[in-house]
Amino acid sequence: MKVMQTPKVVSQHVDTLVVGYRPNHKDSFFRLYSSMLEKLEILKSQAREEDSFGSKFVESDLGLSLGNFRISSRGNGKYAYYVENESFIAFIGRFDFDRDDLPHVVVRFRSHFLFQVGVKKALDLVDRFVNSFCGSTTRQLNEIHLATDVWGIRYEYLDGLRFQTKMGRKNFCEIMDFREYGRYTRVQGYHFGKGDFLFRIYDKTKKIQQSPSESYVIQKWTMNGYEKDLGFPVQRHELQLRRAEIKKFIPRDYSHDEVIFFLEKLDSLWFYGLSKIEFVSLTNDEVLRIGSSDNANTKRSIYFRAKNDSSRFHFWQILQCWDDSFDPEQLQPLRAVKEAKAKTAERLLKGFFASAYKALGCNPYELSRLVISLNQRLKDFEGVNLHEYALSKVAGDFVKNERLISRYGINPTHDYRLVASEALYQFNQVLLSVNNPEYTKDIIKAVGLLS
Repeated sequence: MKVMQTPKVVSQHVDTLVVGYRPNHKDSFFRLYSSMLEKLEILKSQAREEDSFGSKFVESDLGLSLGNFRISSRGNGKYAYYVENESFIAFIGRFDFDRDDLPHVVVRFRSHFLFQVGVKKALDLVDRFVNSFCGSTTRQLNEIHLATDVWGIRYEYLDGLRFQTKMGRKNFCEIMDFREYGRYTRVQGYHFGKGDFLFRIYDKTKKIQQSPSESYVIQKWTMNGYEKDLGFPVQRHELQLRRAEIKKFIPRDYSHDEVIFFLEKLDSLWFYGLSKIEFVSLTNDEVLRIGSSDNANTKRSIYFRAKNDSSRFHFWQILQCWDDSFDPEQLQPLRAVKEAKAKTAERLLKGFFASAYKALGCNPYELSRLVISLNQRLKDFEGVNLHEYALSKVAGDFVKNERLISRYGINPTHDYRLVASEALYQFNQVLLSVNNPEYTKDIIKAVGLLS
């Protein structure tokens, strides 16, 4: 682990919440719920008739006076109807009142909704939506994610052996970023566990660069001391618990509201996650000894000595406290969630064309209008066309590769320079036409490295 400054927790919050609802009374089930199913079936049929590909949607307020919702032409698994808005996604099923164990309605809260209004208010708003066509309901917790964001550290290549877990090695997955041509391997994060229990670690600042719609959390980071200009990453440590794991904590014969029960015990849930995994401050020599030893006792003794050495930096202790006390009203209103999503969609579209051409070399006649539109947008707002955009990304990756190769003294198995050299002429031509310095800087560096 590289420590760039004293690590600082800049946010702790509920990042994902999935709640199931079951109607309590037969009269409301047959009068209100059945009526809603009839509306949804009509709207679902209308959505199927839309002239588009994939999932199709129609908009309706569902007669609830709670704003517009989008109703999909498809359901989800056992749930026949998929309904969404900017705040949550609801799965609504055709289930029997007496015999079915599944919740009749399952709601997945969007992360930005939980963050912006707070968990309590988000629950109140969704309860209002569900109860409007279910009457009174019983709630159950289906899934919850707790996130702790730490500023000032970066996980490195050998850190995978610095984790000691109470799970089998088969439940541990190190997420690598495999660059083309095999020049180097960079760790992007770690996964521990599967499905019902999952603890993952990843660079949230990098994730935000890839998905601008998630940038809302930066407001809270900044309030807690984060300084973007320093360039230090924020590492997210996220605990995911699903229904099978959640049920272990529910007392036998418990008959009260499960959601409230768990929201009052978030600190215990978080500590439970940390008790399964621990990052131990090992020296590089100790890491190499663990990696090369087949003796379990030897490994345990190395971990034990390191954890009991008071002179070492014990990072995991920083994470152990849970404090999500934060007033969402301090935040500025979320700006243009839709616009951020549109930018993300444009980024994905650009990546799609690059990948499709590499893989298929096809001529997409049906998409030609979109190609022309995107090409013009790039020219108007960023001063590059699609070809120049792609070249700049090749140059940027080349420059990053060379920087990491130099930093870690890696001996590559394939010389990426040969590939980049083939594009040297085109790089030089691009420099004559691109007037956006954000694109030219990596190209200039790449040309310099190759010359």
